Amino acid sequence: MSHTTTAEQVHHAVTTILTARLPVAARGLAERLEQRLGANGLGFDSVTIVEVLLECEQHFDMPFPSSLFDAGPLTIGRLVEHATAGIVARTQP
Repeated sequence: MSHTTTAEQVHHAVTTILTARLPVAARGLAERLEQRLGANGLGFDSVTIVEVLLECEQHFDMPFPSSLFDAGPLTIGRLVEHATAGIVARTQP
């Protein structure tokens, strides 16, 4: 289970997960919340995106459902928002 609690910590954790899959020259792109994961963004193929979602599920101990794609191309910001909302919901009394 993750100990990340703030949006900044979540963003850092997501960035760490993403940069592990990027060439060194492209790693700075993973800092931008509006950056897409797929084509016209980080360039991840569908298999890599699923692997990222699975790693996020494991790291944050929560599901990252396919409904994240319903609002259009998946971005770093949407991953951070989803994880942050899940953490907040878990910590509410």
